[in-house]
Amino acid sequence: MRLLYHSLLVLIVFSWTKAEMTTIRGEQANTAVLNLTAVAG
Repeated sequence: MRLLYHSLLVLIVFSWTKAEMTTIRGEQANTAVLNLTAVAG
């Protein structure tokens, strides 16, 4: 039972971390696009 709970916890933390990374990467990409647009404009 404890093992099941532990794997669930790890899965949740992993999913959350992955989502955070995706969000951060997306924001960085948006910033880069805005900077390129500003330079090109």
